[in-house]
Amino acid sequence: MAERIERDAIYSSDDVARIMGLKPAAIRRWIREGRLPASKLGKRYWVRGADPLRLVPEQLGEKQDIE
Repeated sequence: MAERIERDAIYSSDDVARIMGLKPAAIRRWIREGRLPASKLGKRYWVRGADPLRLVPEQLGEKQDIE
């Protein structure tokens, strides 16, 4: 079964990249550019699960409502 992002969970930026099938550098770039909200704790960025779910349709050029 494929892993998926849960809306109410907290993930490291590396976990988000792995689950979404992207390179960690892409997720860090989105964070740096302000497109993906994140908090830095130590050397890691942490992301709320709901935030990448909102970002995906935008990155794919699709208009979808994600609850």
